[in-house]
Amino acid sequence: MKCVILAGGIGNTRWPLSRRNYPKQFLNICEGRSLLQDTIVRNLPFADEFIIVTNESYKEIMESQLKAFQGLRYRIIYESKNCGTFAGMYFGEFIEKYGEEVVGWKSSSLDRFPVLIKFIDAKNALSIQIHPDDDYALENENEFGKNEMWYVVDCEPGAYLYCGLKQDASKEEIRERIENNTITEILNKIEVHKGDCVMVKDGTIHAIGAGILICEIQQNSNCTYRMYDYDRRDKFGNRRELHIDKAIDVVDVKKYKPFVSGNSDVPEGAELLVSCKYFECYKYVLGKSMNMDDSSDKNICNNNGSNSDTVAKTAIYRVNNSLCINYVNRIRWFDKYTCRRQQIGKIRLFKMVCRRYKK
Repeated sequence: MKCVILAGGIGNTRWPLSRRNYPKQFLNICEGRSLLQDTIVRNLPFADEFIIVTNESYKEIMESQLKAFQGLRYRIIYESKNCGTFAGMYFGEFIEKYGEEVVGWKSSSLDRFPVLIKFIDAKNALSIQIHPDDDYALENENEFGKNEMWYVVDCEPGAYLYCGLKQDASKEEIRERIENNTITEILNKIEVHKGDCVMVKDGTIHAIGAGILICEIQQNSNCTYRMYDYDRRDKFGNRRELHIDKAIDVVDVKKYKPFVSGNSDVPEGAELLVSCKYFECYKYVLGKSMNMDDSSDKNICNNNGSNSDTVAKTAIYRVNNSLCINYVNRIRWFDKYTCRRQQIGKIRLFKMVCRRYKK
């Protein structure tokens, strides 16, 4: 497996330690190693070759830093400008043009990357929404529907979500309650705690409450119908658009039942959070070290879910206050996210790892 390291930045965020001619990726700030060297060390168990992309002005520094690694297989791509080779290209355009090369041959059957992962930091309660299934969305919106799951990364005491109805209801009652601002009275309210997981199937009324940091794993679709927005207005006194008619068309009017995952081969040491025809998600609680056996991983799914035997696998790893999202794809792809929780006053580090194997 190849590991791609992007190391061409000018290091503005660590000034004055970091300067244009010696940016932060080369600074010795990681227990005797530079950020570049530390990135290589952390990924040695996973990668058999490293591809390092940097600016040509850093050539001497780069070669000097790599002398510490005897026998390391690597290639260096030097760029003449402080921008990426694909600067200005949307991710969808990148996948369309280079998809088979970077995410595997099955990408030729997809018009987009099949799974979307978000981090949502809700300071205030979000609007009440619903997503259609694939059939309705394709007919009416010319895109796929949406199934999603929420993993609660952190939350304030007493935080809650809405998912489904707490009792059977008719479509007429739901419409009436939207109009008279009582829709929340019939919604299933779930008090959540750090580490909880909730699956939100298409057709399920749902909303994220205030004071919650969520990792959302979902079908890659923008098809959302906003049902209710607490009568909020912008600074000009305008309400946000609602999609009540379409929401009523697709709503599940039955009492909420927790999602039951399908059969799945759970890797050793893992906890299955969700298994559906679109993705699988596992949780690992790691100690100081862990051997990740990738032999059981499956290839990527079709976004339309036509083949239930090929699903996108996602794993959530928690180590102390760090969270790692591991998405099985044909490449392993390292990125970092820092989310600031203003209400809680903590900074949490998220590492997203995407991987998929060459056939």
